[in-house]
Amino acid sequence: MTRTPVPAAPREFFESYLPSWFAASSSGQVTSPGALVFHVGAESFALRLDAGKLLVKSGTSADAILQVSMAVADFAELIHQGDALFASGASDKLLALRSLSLDAERAKLIRNVDGSVAFEIADEGQVRTLLLSPGVAIAGGTPPACTVRVAASDFWALSRGDKNPFELLMDGKIRMQGRLEVAMALSSVLVG
Repeated sequence: MTRTPVPAAPREFFESYLPSWFAASSSGQVTSPGALVFHVGAESFALRLDAGKLLVKSGTSADAILQVSMAVADFAELIHQGDALFASGASDKLLALRSLSLDAERAKLIRNVDGSVAFEIADEGQVRTLLLSPGVAIAGGTPPACTVRVAASDFWALSRGDKNPFELLMDGKIRMQGRLEVAMALSSVLVG
């Protein structure tokens, strides 16, 4: 069977590819306690689980657990780099989608985090930025409370659960600046 290539266009990725991929790779019946909102350039997509089915709508959501913001160029490159995760079919390893399977108590804790985190992901001289904002806070409305700098290979290894963030921090492969407790709280949905 031939695998469908991961599209680099945000609308096609979120509204077509991701729900189909998720349906083929997920076996759970989880209903999420809120939405995961992606802002890619000027477009926004709210994702949620309903009895194990991934639902996507354009726009934001009043019950957002977490928001992930990035530039269109950063999205295309990060999706390309994450292709191996899609090829594995492991929906529980796909970055922030984990936030959709949180229980209501943990989702509430994430929503109430005071501040956002900017992940600066370095790859071959380029830096890709992901901004994680809790709940319905205006993404990018204030400077991030913490900035985390990491090489792309280490970011994906963290996302797959292949590497431990504390080891990378002790080895100097992750650099953090700002309020570390905010990074720990929000990044917990990104690392395996």
